[in-house]
Amino acid sequence: MIMKIKYTISLIPLLICGFLSGCKNNEPKYIVPNYIVKTLQPYYKMQSEIDDPTLLPEIPVKGLNDASIIEEAGVKLATLNNVFYDKENQPRDLPLDKQIMSSLGTNQIIMFQGHGDFSEIYRSCISTGKEYDYEKAKTDDEYRKDKEEGRLVPLNDFYSDEYITSKYIEKYCGDLSGSIIYLGQCLSASEYWVEEEGKEVSKIDETLVNAFLAKGARTVLAQTRQSQMRYGNVMQFAIMSQLSQINPKTNKLYTISESLEKARNTYGQDDPGSHGVTMIFGDKNFSLL
Repeated sequence: MIMKIKYTISLIPLLICGFLSGCKNNEPKYIVPNYIVKTLQPYYKMQSEIDDPTLLPEIPVKGLNDASIIEEAGVKLATLNNVFYDKENQPRDLPLDKQIMSSLGTNQIIMFQGHGDFSEIYRSCISTGKEYDYEKAKTDDEYRKDKEEGRLVPLNDFYSDEYITSKYIEKYCGDLSGSIIYLGQCLSASEYWVEEEGKEVSKIDETLVNAFLAKGARTVLAQTRQSQMRYGNVMQFAIMSQLSQINPKTNKLYTISESLEKARNTYGQDDPGSHGVTMIFGDKNFSLL
């Protein structure tokens, strides 16, 4: 009920504006979308229990931890009239299964926190948050087919997390038009090296990112290397929550590029351990206007 009331109130000025301006000309008017925030945290409890005073940077909101700081970004985003965030859209300690991944949709602000990896076969991929079930792969036709066709896979033959690949996104995710996606997992846009003309050349794997963009996502943020947990979490909070704030230089809401720049200036240009960076793909001028 609260969400419906907020939705109605947020549309009133837009409708009034549309009617009044429509009297002057017939040009189409841009209507600000309403966004739903989703925070997907299959390792929530594990992240929240980490208590290491030596980890830097410090969490910028007193009383929060490495898990709750991601949800706090959602809370701050929802201070905007056209952004909504509730318990239904903040699953904790639930694996990224087909039900969750197929629930991703249009005009959403989707923040992943968890683990990722890179494979020469599957490229950048996302851990679902649970172990791969080798026995199920022998008895369940759909599970086995997902493995055989490279959608839901282990990264070795003995013990592994269960990983979502770009092919899983292609098959099971729906229309993501207008959405912004933050892939907080390590190696979600992995840097890798190839030999060209006798020299080692650095490349960025955009396989996973492009799967989301092909589904209509407007903007995707991803990580090039292994990320120290604290730096990655604080950067995700800073970048995403800043989208709800006014940039004093422009007098408009921060764009995603402006927010990334501000976060880097505050917490460091790259990860202090791996020197990996957060990259923006798609629309670098995304804002919540």
